[in-house]
Amino acid sequence: MSGRPFQHLIALSLLLICFIACWTVSDHAEVGCIEREREALLHFRQGVDDYYGVLSSWGNGEDKKDCYKWRGVECNNQTGHVIMLDLSRYYLRGKIGPSLGELQHLKHFNLSWNWFEGILPPQLGNLSNLQSLDLGYNNGLTTCDNLDWLSAIH
Repeated sequence: MSGRPFQHLIALSLLLICFIACWTVSDHAEVGCIEREREALLHFRQGVDDYYGVLSSWGNGEDKKDCYKWRGVECNNQTGHVIMLDLSRYYLRGKIGPSLGELQHLKHFNLSWNWFEGILPPQLGNLSNLQSLDLGYNNGLTTCDNLDWLSAIH
């Protein structure tokens, strides 16, 4: 019987240690954006006409600095790298600029059902982790003369 309070004290201590560890991990679980990738997305955004304001969550303001909170953007919660860009059916207009080639950890890229035009930049060949690419139903979007860069896509 004399060992019982000691067991309770140990159990309570372990519980407290687990609570502190979980609280510390959850407090730091949200990794911020990779600055280079954030800048690449903002540069892309400058060349886009967003008539309906669907990209209004993107920006430089204090409340908009974390691109994992931006509409259409998904980041890896451990590394902070952008892994998905899905802006399909947002009625966006403009050109797909070379800055998106900076998103080298991008796995899923969807700009379908918009009004993008021009030539696809060969810098998209830098997207070596890309698993899916959908650029369909963009009036005026043409491929470049050389599509060898597509061979790097999985």
